[in-house]
Amino acid sequence: MLVSLGGVGPAQQGKYPTTRKGLTMSNEHDDLLAMFDEATSGNHAHIAKILLLLDLPISIEIPEDAQAADAVDALLNARKLMHELPTHPVHRGVLNAAILDFLGGLTLANTAYDHPGDAEWLMRAALLSMYRVAEQLSIAHGLLTGQISIEEIEGLQD
Repeated sequence: MLVSLGGVGPAQQGKYPTTRKGLTMSNEHDDLLAMFDEATSGNHAHIAKILLLLDLPISIEIPEDAQAADAVDALLNARKLMHELPTHPVHRGVLNAAILDFLGGLTLANTAYDHPGDAEWLMRAALLSMYRVAEQLSIAHGLLTGQISIEEIEGLQD
């Protein structure tokens, strides 16, 4: 059984912030924005691939814009579905942490646009969130492919 997600979700309804990709803060933050965009796109694609490794795979599209409302909704829906489907608590915990850090990174980046005086540290924090997501996804991949034993990670249950 493969669960496929689609439809309008909370981000498209305006309930959750998405970043304002395409807007600029200032030229001095271009490098941070480029690194953030690259990390965000890579992480969203990696999350999509790892969701397919679950005992009951969850399918989400790999979007062109990982920061768009439909991409955020796909992650929110996948996170909700993970809690409804029979999923090992360690697998669910690691993926839940990765998705929450991903959403937190988007929120920090969005906040940077609203507070240009704090843009540098907010974007650095957003990028750090995306780096944490990448590490969590490496752990999730290791767990789901048997390269890491569940006993090694028992404390990460959600």
